[in-house]
Amino acid sequence: MNASGVDTRLVAAARAHRALIGRARSTTCACPDAVLNLGATIAAHSAHISYLSELNRFLDQSVLDELAAEHRRLADDLELLETLDRSNSPDIGALASALVARIQELLDREERIFYQPLLRLAASDEIDAQKPEA
Repeated sequence: MNASGVDTRLVAAARAHRALIGRARSTTCACPDAVLNLGATIAAHSAHISYLSELNRFLDQSVLDELAAEHRRLADDLELLETLDRSNSPDIGALASALVARIQELLDREERIFYQPLLRLAASDEIDAQKPEA
């Protein structure tokens, strides 16, 4: 943990989150398998870092609650996509495209409200640590 209390595991999670953003932006195919795979990766990332509990000191609880609710809605919609995929529904392409857009928006919002400030805070600590003491 550095001087500001930013755990280095969370900094690593922020970098992994940026990689997810890149992956989501490169998902141009509205193929159900690609969208389901991306959704599973996001769920695993979120569970791995347990950010909904560890970030309490950085974000207001209402923000955490909103993000958790969005993740639940996304999980529900991914489950619907999987069900429709098995039934060969004609709505599957539209749902997959909409989910890709929602995933990109969610990741961008998380980047803005948490990960960017976290990395700036960590960087300022590294700069402060490199300054010679007077």
